[in-house]
Amino acid sequence: MNLSENTSLSKKISFIVVLQYSIMAIKNMIVSSSVALISINGLINGFIILLLALMYLKLVLGNISKIRILYKQVFIFSAIAIFWLLSYLNNPSLFSYSYLNGEVINFIAYSLPILVFVPMIEETETMLKYFYKASYFMFIAAVIAVLLSFLGNSETNIYTSYSMAYGRNAMLPSILLYSKALSQNNKIDFFLATSLAGLIILLGSRFPILCIMFFLFIKIIFLPITYKKILYIFGCISVAMLTFFNISSLAKMAYYYLNKVGIQSRTLLLLSLGIATYSSGRNEIHQNLYELINQSPIWGYGAGAGTILLGNGLSHGLIIDTFANLGYVIGGVFLIVVLMLILKAYKKAKSKFGKELLIIIVSNFLPISTIQLGLWSANMFWFSIALSLSIIKISKYNNFSYISKADS
Repeated sequence: MNLSENTSLSKKISFIVVLQYSIMAIKNMIVSSSVALISINGLINGFIILLLALMYLKLVLGNISKIRILYKQVFIFSAIAIFWLLSYLNNPSLFSYSYLNGEVINFIAYSLPILVFVPMIEETETMLKYFYKASYFMFIAAVIAVLLSFLGNSETNIYTSYSMAYGRNAMLPSILLYSKALSQNNKIDFFLATSLAGLIILLGSRFPILCIMFFLFIKIIFLPITYKKILYIFGCISVAMLTFFNISSLAKMAYYYLNKVGIQSRTLLLLSLGIATYSSGRNEIHQNLYELINQSPIWGYGAGAGTILLGNGLSHGLIIDTFANLGYVIGGVFLIVVLMLILKAYKKAKSKFGKELLIIIVSNFLPISTIQLGLWSANMFWFSIALSLSIIKISKYNNFSYISKADS
């Protein structure tokens, strides 16, 4: 397979992957803001899954001779299959839990294709550029969702204006736009990204803001050491300190004026009351779950254990859910291996596009891994694994090509 064929397949994979994340983000933001659409959300999800399945199938059939599976992928797929099979044999009622069934469908429909196809790409520039273009469509959808919410037919009417789905899905385009703004020094993109962050504070939950702040922090840290950077960091620290020490007053003022025009924000309310770290019951859930994991600390309870141990509940944390599935020892080793894989990929990435894309993906799950997500529903977590495999493969290919040219 020549380089042009590699590039062609990479572009096709990149397009479908970006379409997958974009269409789901757009759908989730719009649906979460409309009662009428919430009632047919399952139907819409089914249509999207079918559409993506057909696109991936067409990709395979049209490029069967170009598709290559890495040995590491085979190991991952085998390990997952064996793990679920053993878990089912140990607990035949495994799939009687609705939340677990939802996580399994989510993994098979959205994470598994990523694990299959993303490691096949030969360059990351195309995927990042596609994501940048898609961020504008997601931004438009985020604004439309807000307008629908203000019309009063939204789920966000529950305890002030609050939608976890909106915040979680608006987070991706916000980070993408910040990435594009900082990489290309584009003030318009910076304004759009900040606007989205503001809308998340207005209507979404608090946790996406952690991811956005984490991304900005990483970007600032990795800026070249210059006089301008020192001033920039000093300015950011000054603003952050002023905001931190006056956050309650600022939030109270913002909440007061927004409330006067009929706009209520749960995030601003919590900030104004000084209870921004309010756990919404997560502490109790985690305490109960840890007590059960302590009884099987080495290998955990098997696939979907976080949901099963809680009696068809959500574990609200990628890390604790991993421990429930695999135990502290095996689960800890698994998480360390994944972290080392990501760090190795970042170090070996020759392209700035690969590094940037990896930071974007990791920023979407790492800052909230202790308070959000689950092992089988954390799509970005699995995306980071797939992308890391691709970057390492590209690095090895480039090194081999360089050595081959030197020897010729």
